[in-house]
Amino acid sequence: MDSYYYNNTELTREESQIIEECRDTYLIGRLRDNYQTELQQSNFNIKFFIKQLCDDPKPIYDYQLFRDDDDYIGFDYRQTVDMLPLYYNPQGYNIEEREEQLIQHLSNKLIIFKPEYNQSSKNGRWFKNLIITGMTNDDIDLYFSFTAIPRVVLEPAIFEQRLKKGEYFELPDFNGRIYDSPEMILCGQYIYRLDKEHRFNEFLQVNTNNYRRWKCADPEHVVRINLLSFEKAKTCVKEAADGLVFVENNLYSEIMISDAFSTQEEERKPFTATSPIAKPAVDYVDEELDEMADESVARELAFLRGLKNLTMENGLQYKEKDLYNFHISVKTNPLTILSGMSGTGKSRLAMNYAKMLDLSEDNKTLLFLPITPSYTEPGDVLGYLNSMNGLFVPSETGLVQLLLHASQNPDQMHMVIFDEMNLSQVEYWFSPFISILEKDKNERFLKLYDEDAHCINNKVYPPMIKVGENIIFVGTVNIDDTTKDFSDRLLDRTFVINLGMVSFSDFYTAYANYQLQGKKEDVVKAKCKNVSEFMSWCKGDDKRYMEAFRDKESELAFFDELSALINRYIPSGGISHRVLKNIGNYILNVPQRGNDTIIDRGEVLDLVINQTVMTKIRGTETQLDKLVGSFDSDKNELINSELVDLLDKYASISEFELVKGTLKNKAEELRINGYTN
Repeated sequence: MDSYYYNNTELTREESQIIEECRDTYLIGRLRDNYQTELQQSNFNIKFFIKQLCDDPKPIYDYQLFRDDDDYIGFDYRQTVDMLPLYYNPQGYNIEEREEQLIQHLSNKLIIFKPEYNQSSKNGRWFKNLIITGMTNDDIDLYFSFTAIPRVVLEPAIFEQRLKKGEYFELPDFNGRIYDSPEMILCGQYIYRLDKEHRFNEFLQVNTNNYRRWKCADPEHVVRINLLSFEKAKTCVKEAADGLVFVENNLYSEIMISDAFSTQEEERKPFTATSPIAKPAVDYVDEELDEMADESVARELAFLRGLKNLTMENGLQYKEKDLYNFHISVKTNPLTILSGMSGTGKSRLAMNYAKMLDLSEDNKTLLFLPITPSYTEPGDVLGYLNSMNGLFVPSETGLVQLLLHASQNPDQMHMVIFDEMNLSQVEYWFSPFISILEKDKNERFLKLYDEDAHCINNKVYPPMIKVGENIIFVGTVNIDDTTKDFSDRLLDRTFVINLGMVSFSDFYTAYANYQLQGKKEDVVKAKCKNVSEFMSWCKGDDKRYMEAFRDKESELAFFDELSALINRYIPSGGISHRVLKNIGNYILNVPQRGNDTIIDRGEVLDLVINQTVMTKIRGTETQLDKLVGSFDSDKNELINSELVDLLDKYASISEFELVKGTLKNKAEELRINGYTN
């Protein structure tokens, strides 16, 4: 049974465009009770029918294209792999077995889908088709009905500022040509709506030039309600997309009549245009906040999902936190170093990250530069000016050529990967970069030769090259007897990430699941478009890094005590202002959506301390015995460690699992070798 076209009036071009826009929204439904599927023996396809549990997009009613009882039709072969049963083959010849699999998979689930409205060119009939985007089998009555409400992906305090000032904000999944003005909107854990006396007023107004941009029509009478104060919220709110959720209609009615503004006494007052604005936990947003900030965060999260998928697609396995950590470090600091046992995939992680930035050696945006022990000065990797013939002779490494290409193409990202960069003493051949990379982005100029010197080919190789924000430097290192140690001068200016090992059994399980369910199409869509998009993900700077510690006095007290303790045993090993700047900027660069971050605050502190402060704890057993302590194998813990005692004192801010693990390793090195580095 198909859906039919009942409106004999042809649609105008604008109406057709609006119907097309309806395909970019979300609906919720369940598998129909009777006549759930239909076998198509001629082409081995299975047609299934979904009963919607929410209203159709407004234009569908306005244009009267369908009957009220028409169901949505899906085809198994058109669904993505991860929305089908495990081991399901849409091209399999045993169509009856596939039908049974499909019915079992879709039954007793709430199904989120995107509609597709298609008109037959032969007879004008319209069809309500669908593409499934998600499903849930939570314990909820499948005969409930739902209402779609928009969600804004901003810090609540920032969103409240927008409401009060009458500024526009983006609702990426709530198109004003498809939906009427909503009665409520979700941000973080809060619902915003008009108070009961003004509930019939228009809440939001759409920008007629951009139907996904809205502003508050009546900010004086907006109230804020804590959604988590409703017990039903845990089961009766279903996420459809970053910018849209479905609320079960009984809960929706409770929220509309509720006066319970919050379960916390200090928040019982309604939010109004005269209410004081709470400071966000991490306030890294300028007053002139980009109105597309919410979209930028969504794109960055998609980028990270794409990076994870790409590594899996290439047969690599990394801990998810390591991928996040690497991305945050690259955003925070011009140089990031990947360390770890040989064969852990350090170089390949950097190469896969470059692919997500759409970089390649063919288009001169990527340089893979293996370092050899013969590199002892900058000229070995850059080149030199031949005073005999007046020609600048670039090194065969190709580094100068890439730097020039980057300076001439500021809209393209570029990356240099220094492979095994500590096979030679880094401070010798990398010394010019160490100095310039801590300068302001507009003041980074690499000197090739004296500008007063006579150079015949100075048009091709100028004396100075600007090292802009469109260049990323990544190094990979192995730590063994053949490599050189890093100086404190370098460690102060970089992050050293020690990649964790994933067990072989976990790797096999994850890889097998990806092959069955991986979203390979996400990789292409998720790639970073250009420098502007990458820079929109970068927060913090040399002047505002202390914003990361707003209302976090306990963290600053911890850093003071940690620095003083280390300095007692290692005079040059404390926490300098440069290191604290890197820590603050790292915290600010953790992607944040509403009140949620991809890494918990305590884990963030653990990560960043481990790759900045712990790297400088090195010395002899005599020097570090009391600071690091010794490892008790029977108890599997460090004992007599002043550092562990301090970490335990501040356990409220982090469990410091990584830091304690690093200290255990250093204690063993001290016991076996008499020193640690």
